[in-house]
Amino acid sequence: MELHERIKLLRESRYLSQRAFSDFIGGAISHSTIAQIERGQTEAPRADTIRIVADGLGLAPEELLRGLELTQAQKMRYVSAGIIDA
Repeated sequence: MELHERIKLLRESRYLSQRAFSDFIGGAISHSTIAQIERGQTEAPRADTIRIVADGLGLAPEELLRGLELTQAQKMRYVSAGIIDA
């Protein structure tokens, strides 16, 4: 499973539309950005975005990323941000 698939699956499991999720996280990420992430159009969302999404889903950032097939760009971004270990 890839990151964008997990985010969509977890959001939908909480019965939230993209707009409702954006509202739930205080508009910190727009519904259009959430849509782009879920379509895989954002290869490696910024670390702060991952933190906001994870928090909105009730997870720690490392829990959101655990067990995923991360791209090299994602690994580099999240290791340098201290979200995951090398």
